[in-house]
Amino acid sequence: MQVSDTAYVQFSRGEWVMPARSRYDRQLLREHVSTLAQRVHTLRLGLDGQQWTVTRLGEILPSCTVCALPRGRLHCCREDDAQPTCIECVVRPAVAERTAREA
Repeated sequence: MQVSDTAYVQFSRGEWVMPARSRYDRQLLREHVSTLAQRVHTLRLGLDGQQWTVTRLGEILPSCTVCALPRGRLHCCREDDAQPTCIECVVRPAVAERTAREA
């Protein structure tokens, strides 16, 4: 799988596209998604050929299934998978490639 250089974010009030080429781009993406999830609660993120549903929940969630670190309040799942992942792993290119191979 080739890493995409564009991220697509859809939510109830609209959508936006931003670059995802560099680490800095992906850091900004993570920050924007985290901030937006506080306002709209659920959004869809298209990145690296995968679709993610990102939901902000009230309680702090258990560990990420990929990196085992705490997920905070963001619940990220691929459309075809119920395995919850943290936003850090979603925006990290190497992990996105690895989870696609495991699917």
